[in-house]
Amino acid sequence: MRKKILFCLIFLFRRNHGLSRNRETEQQHLERLIWESQPRSKEIVEISTKAGQNLTITCPINTSWSFPNHTNREVDGYDFDEFQKRFYIEETEENTQLTINDLQPTDTGLYQCADSGNFSELGSSSPLSFYVFVKGSNLFLKPKRKEIYLTTGSRRNIIIPCRTTAPIDVTKMKLFVDDEQWFGLCTDTRAVQTVLDNNVLINLGTQHKDIFDCMPTFAYYSARDGFNFGTLKTPFQVKQIDEKRFRCEYETSSVKLESVEFSALVRD
Repeated sequence: MRKKILFCLIFLFRRNHGLSRNRETEQQHLERLIWESQPRSKEIVEISTKAGQNLTITCPINTSWSFPNHTNREVDGYDFDEFQKRFYIEETEENTQLTINDLQPTDTGLYQCADSGNFSELGSSSPLSFYVFVKGSNLFLKPKRKEIYLTTGSRRNIIIPCRTTAPIDVTKMKLFVDDEQWFGLCTDTRAVQTVLDNNVLINLGTQHKDIFDCMPTFAYYSARDGFNFGTLKTPFQVKQIDEKRFRCEYETSSVKLESVEFSALVRD
């Protein structure tokens, strides 16, 4: 006999691990960065759906669920009280099912099921994490506030949270700072600092490889997080990011260009 359970849950959020760099060619490094930024089947199952549809996710029995409450609390229109009215959890003798009715773009995010005792892994054959994309009329999740706070130094947290409601081609995602496009980021090994390369990685990236170590900006982008520059070998100078306007831009078609903008402030 099935029993239906409606209750409030503890919200957990698992952050993505940073990307490490080994000695390899620039092209190999770029390909690895892009691959690592995408979900892998043993860790995260990626689900793409549309607003208005219903979704059911199945996990082993005796599990607890977590929702993207932590990440979505800064998304415009996200209301967990309203979300609670649209989901329910059912347990059978074989599994536990989470069903979300009338999906909304603000439901986009990471959902996890785990052992109800301690959120330990249940088994490699059963995916524990699901990232759900819910596409609506807009590609980007609209922020509740445009102001974002960044930290530099040893505890740097430099994320431009231009998340999307659908998987995208990361190579087409552009980043503008005060209306100037950042094509790439380079590390000046002599000055030990991050510099901007607006020459499409041609001059610095090919002629001075012994001095400059460059990566295209989109290599730091993930649809789940936005631009994450926390893995840079050397931090930005404060003047490069403080009180700047960051705009993420994506061409969804030949006639439609979508964007989202943030105002950044640095605090240590």
